[in-house]
Amino acid sequence: MPQFDVHRNRSPRSRKTHPYLLNIQVDHLAENATRVVIPLVPLGALVPARRLNPVFRIESGDYILSTLEIVNIRAADLGDVVASLESQRGEIIAALDFLISGI
Repeated sequence: MPQFDVHRNRSPRSRKTHPYLLNIQVDHLAENATRVVIPLVPLGALVPARRLNPVFRIESGDYILSTLEIVNIRAADLGDVVASLESQRGEIIAALDFLISGI
């Protein structure tokens, strides 16, 4: 499960509001049974903060990285991979830096 892969959310409880999950966990921790993920929510679900909530095109829509909702889930609960945001890693890491340090 490569870092920055976008997975479908398989949870019946949250997949309507959070259809995708971005794996942000570094690849060399892949043997762990869990993954650190950030939900992606449809554009319009929240007002994106410029540095905290970058917007990405996933499949046929625009989705906001809901950085404040960072969570750890079982890797087995991740759905199919639908995209990779590796090419946008700078924006993702900047959002995490802003969350943690305000910079």
